Amino acid sequence: MMDVKLHRVYNTVKAVLIIMPFVTLLYLYIGTPTAGLDFTSLLQGNPLLALTFLIAMIQPFIVLMLGAAEKDEIAGLGEGALVIITLLLIAECMMRHLLGIVGLSVLLSLTFRQ
Repeated sequence: MMDVKLHRVYNTVKAVLIIMPFVTLLYLYIGTPTAGLDFTSLLQGNPLLALTFLIAMIQPFIVLMLGAAEKDEIAGLGEGALVIITLLLIAECMMRHLLGIVGLSVLLSLTFRQ
């Protein structure tokens, strides 16, 4: 059974990750006029911004998988939740997404303690 603190952490991590695409789009749209380019030219001209944009767009799918891990935890299948969170943490490390790494690390430690 899942306690309230763990449920709160799941919801917080999911909320932060689901907001990331909107924050990234806002950042890119604000930066577009200062560069004197349109949105597509900005992404084509700067590979780092394009990569940041792609990583941000992947985050809702991470949230979808976290929902599956949360359902496993509620059903009493803690091992399944640990496997899912570990794989998502590895994926976030490969993408070098700091907010995802920190959030999933906290979630992994709290889930492991249960």
